[in-house]
Amino acid sequence: MRIFVGAILSLVVCASAAARTLASYNIAGWELNAFADDKTGRFSSCIASARYNSGVSVFFMIDSDFRWYAGLKGNKIRVIDDRRYDFLLKIDDGQVYNFSGISAGRDMVIVPLQNNSGIFQEMRRGRMLYTKVAGELTSFRLDGTSRMLAALLDCVRYKGQLSDPPAAGPATGGEATAGASQKPAGPSRGTIQTGSGFFVNDRGAGITNAHVVADCKSATISGYGPARIVARDAINDMALVQASGDPKTPYAKIRRKPLQLGEAVFVMGFPLAGQLDNGLNFTSGLVSSLAGMGNDARLLQFTAPIQPGNSGGPIVDNGGSIVGVIQSKLSEVASLQNNGSLPQNINFGIKADLAANFMRANGVDPTDVDTAPPQEATAVAREGRGYTFQIKCTVE
Repeated sequence: MRIFVGAILSLVVCASAAARTLASYNIAGWELNAFADDKTGRFSSCIASARYNSGVSVFFMIDSDFRWYAGLKGNKIRVIDDRRYDFLLKIDDGQVYNFSGISAGRDMVIVPLQNNSGIFQEMRRGRMLYTKVAGELTSFRLDGTSRMLAALLDCVRYKGQLSDPPAAGPATGGEATAGASQKPAGPSRGTIQTGSGFFVNDRGAGITNAHVVADCKSATISGYGPARIVARDAINDMALVQASGDPKTPYAKIRRKPLQLGEAVFVMGFPLAGQLDNGLNFTSGLVSSLAGMGNDARLLQFTAPIQPGNSGGPIVDNGGSIVGVIQSKLSEVASLQNNGSLPQNINFGIKADLAANFMRANGVDPTDVDTAPPQEATAVAREGRGYTFQIKCTVE
């Protein structure tokens, strides 16, 4: 039988910075908490935890950049603070995974689980989890883990909210005692949101996603200062912004020629604000589908890697012309719930013709071209550095 322990959460969530709880849930016998940095108000992480009668607690954490961690805490975990330890993990009679964990205090070890989607597939179906840390063998039942993992991803995707929050009351389907549940609020006032965008004329008009500037009245374009949010289309996830002072800006050209399946594309933006340097991030891939989920003809799918913060950035062809606007990654939640797997490089963009129509409907005439001669990737990146921008706004 498992019982909850709240102390583990405050230890994991940022020992060096104050954190506050945004929301708490009980998911199939796991206690799930969402946290924000108390100084900035920005969402920071979600953690699911449970403590067993053995005295050892198990926790899983995903931070705002979708980095996964797991850990153990309890009086059976005897370690020396701030040292590396082998962390062996096995689900049922499956593969033994060997990780390098790091101790936090004398009774807790944390290990990163990035790029190990096989573990989550096994945990979703598994019945028992076996671990060995610092010579201590421990086993745990995995009741309710499938629902917990999906909810944990959901929590991070929606910054502390769940798309289908559980009703308050006793937990079902797990061994843990009941915990309180509450419906969370949206992003708190003062929360800073970041994304990418690109200029579409030489007078400071730019395009980004509507969700990047959601709940904001104004924004800031890095290098250009304050910007007005001129128009939004929440259904198609488009927003038009205008840099103050009508500055002279480099701008992108919109391609008229339809995309072809398998065509090479590049994406640009400013992902993982505060984690990476502030320079432009440039990656390449292919057009993998000419429609989105449910055969949505407004969207395209591409394989170039993206991260949080890329939203609103340009998708360009090998001639440097705009063929789309970065929108999102495939929902990890939906994939885990439906298929038991985490998606790899399945990303979506809004097609350029839809973006161009949105601009024209709001008084901005983009420069369009049928196509442009192919260029070296370095030339495409150099040109994109001029018209691609980082955008920030504060929720009011």
